[in-house]
Order: sequence, then C-alpha cells, then structure tokens
Amino acid sequence: MEEAKQATEDKAKLVEYIAREEKMKAKLLLEERLKASKAWARAMEEAKQATEDKAKLVEYIAREEKMKVIAEAKLKGIKEYKALAKFESEDAKASLVAYPYGFHASKARLHRMAPKLDLSHLHVENSEDEVGAFSLNEDESILPKPTPIEALIPTVESIPYSCF
Repeated sequence: MEEAKQATEDKAKLVEYIAREEKMKAKLLLEERLKASKAWARAMEEAKQATEDKAKLVEYIAREEKMKVIAEAKLKGIKEYKALAKFESEDAKASLVAYPYGFHASKARLHRMAPKLDLSHLHVENSEDEVGAFSLNEDESILPKPTPIEALIPTVESIPYSCF
C-alpha cells in the first residue's frame, strides 16, 4: 500500500511537473509570438514610412519637372517673341520713351545735387541718329561761366560779428 501511495504521489508530482512545464512552454511561446508581433509591427511601420517618403519624393520630383518644363516654355516663348520684328520695333519705341525720361530725371537729380550748376544748355533731341542724345548749342560752353575774384573774397561786412 505504501508503494501504491508513493506511486500515486509520484504520479501526481509528475503530472504537476508536466503541467508546469506546459505552462512554461506556453508562456515562452506567447512571449516569442509577442516579440515577433512587435517586430512585425515595427517592420510594417518602417515600410509604411518608407512608402510615404518615396511618395513625397516622387511628388517633389514631379513638381520640379513641372516647374522646369514651365520655365523652359517661358524661355522659348521669350526667345520666339524676341525673334519677331514686332519686338524690335516695340523695343525701339520703348527706348525712345524711356531715354528722354531718364535724361530729364538725371538732369533734375544733378540740379538738386548742384543747384548752382547751369544745365540750361542740355537738351534732348528727338532724332533718329545714334550719335548723341543731347545737343549743345554752338555758342554755349559746357563749363560754367567764371566768377569774378572779387565775389570769392569775403568783405568785412559779410563776416559775422561773433568771429571778432
């Protein structure tokens, strides 16, 4: 009887041991599956990010190509327009308008910088020749008229009283 009791206890211990081993195996299997699942989720997230990055890159390249094509089309249009005789005549007309405007603006600026300078001898000509854009009367000189020396020497009356 004692042997039967001992056998029953050994059998119970063995069943308990096997049950513990099965639980440990199941736990290890679950942990491995969890790790694999996390690794798979990480790999899927990385693949998703790589796909999004590639899509952004393709979109950027497409946008750059579109801008390049537009710029080339604009340059081609400009070249074609410049090749037309119409552009040359419009450009010449614009120059005929712009040059006198610039001349008068520069003349006014020069007058503001040096108000005593005589600029009355400068005139814009509306001629077709390319020799000169302004004329100078034959009897006028470019240099200002000389000032008498007496006007340059101060008199006693012109010196302020505070200087004495």
